[in-house]
Amino acid sequence: MQDYFWISKLAHHPVFVSRTHPVLIRLARQLDVRVTVAGPDNMDSDLYVQAVHDAIESKAAGIMIVGWGDREVISAIEAADDAGIPVVTTECDIPNSRRLAHAGTDWYRMGIAMAEETARLTDGHGRVLLLGATGWGTVEAGFRGFQFGMMAYPDISVLKPEDDFDLSCGKACDVVTAYLRKYPDLTGIAGFSSNSGPGASLALLSAGKADRVRLVCIDADEAQLEYLRTGTIDAAFAQKREAFTQAALQMLYNHNHGSPTTGYRPGRANIPGNIDTGFVVVTADNIDSFEEELGVEDVYHRQELSQRLALVSSMMEYSCDPAFATDADGHVVYANPAGMRCTGLSDDDLQTRSIDSLLDFTDRQRDLFNRCISNAEACRFEIALKAPDGSVAVTHVSISPLQLDHSARGTVIIGTNIGEPGSDDPEQKDTRQTLRESRRAL
Repeated sequence: MQDYFWISKLAHHPVFVSRTHPVLIRLARQLDVRVTVAGPDNMDSDLYVQAVHDAIESKAAGIMIVGWGDREVISAIEAADDAGIPVVTTECDIPNSRRLAHAGTDWYRMGIAMAEETARLTDGHGRVLLLGATGWGTVEAGFRGFQFGMMAYPDISVLKPEDDFDLSCGKACDVVTAYLRKYPDLTGIAGFSSNSGPGASLALLSAGKADRVRLVCIDADEAQLEYLRTGTIDAAFAQKREAFTQAALQMLYNHNHGSPTTGYRPGRANIPGNIDTGFVVVTADNIDSFEEELGVEDVYHRQELSQRLALVSSMMEYSCDPAFATDADGHVVYANPAGMRCTGLSDDDLQTRSIDSLLDFTDRQRDLFNRCISNAEACRFEIALKAPDGSVAVTHVSISPLQLDHSARGTVIIGTNIGEPGSDDPEQKDTRQTLRESRRAL
């Protein structure tokens, strides 16, 4: 059985134990591989680097590294590459290493979003303290994104401490307390370290300014949750750890075995240098649901759904019949070329559409479609496939549930055209007239 290694300087930190390790365990079982969690729990660089060399010695099939950028680990990654072992970094990138790819949040983009949220919360004016300069490349990218985003708000002055490296919760509290004394008119704080949100919250509560100073920060882990619930933290920008963990392991597996759907084995040139898995903005309004949205089960189901959609697309790509796939909410997530021709839309257009904008459902047909999702019941009927110019094609559709774990996560719709949009053929006109009359009867 192949062994993949997941390595971090804080290998058993509660965040990883609760949000990363379960994904590794679940996917290892699904892919029939072994995943070894390795690395220190105390940020020891020597043990961190040694874990990479141990993985090389064990002839690992692939290595995932929560990158911290030590010069020594870069040489260890090079040794892995020399041994033919692919390495993918997650969470924190090591871009100047010979890693195969990186899967994680684009911190620059997240920094821009944090700036926009901070400006919204402060009504676009005042002083904002930028907190948590840990010195990691990802955080520095977030800083740059934040500062770039703030350029759109000239009435906001950004303050940045000269020394807040390796920020602990206590030090974050002290830094914020000092700035509150120096700048009584402080209107906002943006925290870029995992401790800056809780530390800033303690300072604001102690100074009695939690309701006056707006606070956004990274992460939405246990340390931030209590302050999110009380509103002391206004918004926490959480990385999708489950998503990029899944992406990293799947990428390594596909690199070794090929796509599970097509069997295609990508070479180095076919793997993107960076996969942005995005982020989630957590507030008091969605705090009770975000864990479910980011949970292991959701990631697992999304991966299986993605694989099944890939199988559907490979089967239907060259079919002359129109085919669509939707999610459980009826949003179009796939259309084959025949489907795009029939609707007169591009792939990008279809990806933003609901199936209701393409098919003219009667109430009864809508009920059948909903039952396909709720009860996993297939159905078939004739319906009008709508084109942008208002014309219709009478189409016989077969709608089947796209199932995962015996529950429908979407639908697959395959149509057979009876009449093309805008056709002047008399028989096709009669067929469309019959369809309209039968629809009125329904």
